[in-house]
Parts: sequence; C-alpha cells; structure tokens
Amino acid sequence: MNFTVAGGLQAKNLDLLKPLIKEFPELSIDAEGKLRDEKDKLDFIAVKKYLEKAKEIF
Repeated sequence: MNFTVAGGLQAKNLDLLKPLIKEFPELSIDAEGKLRDEKDKLDFIAVKKYLEKAKEIF
C-alpha cells in the first residue's frame, strides 16, 4: 500500500515531509490550491519552486 500526502502543500512546507519520506520512500504528494494565485490561475513560479523543492527532498 502506498500513501499520498495532500492539502496545503507548497515549496515552503515540503520539508515537513522529510520524516515521512524516510519512513515511506514511495510516498506521493499532491498539490494544487497553494499553487494558484488570487484569481485561481496556476502560478507557474510557485509550481517551479514546488517541483524544485520536491526534487530536492525526494
């Protein structure tokens, strides 16, 4: 069984997942809301930062 973490994820808080990744190396992450701007448009700068941080911690 694999687990997914979702809800409020963004580049700023991905470090909180490090203990979970260590325990569950197949962990998946899902983000959307915190990667959008005030007009609900995808913020590509936030997406880039999120992906860079995810790559770093995984």
